Amino acid sequence: MKVSELMKADVQTCQSNTNLETVAMQMWNYDCGAIPVVDDAGIPTGIVTDRDIAMGSAFQHKPLQEITTQQVINHRELLSCKYIAYR
Repeated sequence: MKVSELMKADVQTCQSNTNLETVAMQMWNYDCGAIPVVDDAGIPTGIVTDRDIAMGSAFQHKPLQEITTQQVINHRELLSCKYIAYR
């Protein structure tokens, strides 16, 4: 099975300064549990998951709108794969 068969082309993204309330609403509205974090050029720098949101809220004892994605994904390596079209 190819990655292209499992992934969507129209992906929701956020930036490192996006608050977790906004990301949680994106996940709700687009029925997903993970959203890539991108820089100003649209290059992926991380990924935030629904678990990151839950644990960020629990450990920081703050409302979601006061926590940024950078605060919950910091110091984790981003692994990715490349889509290659085969003929």
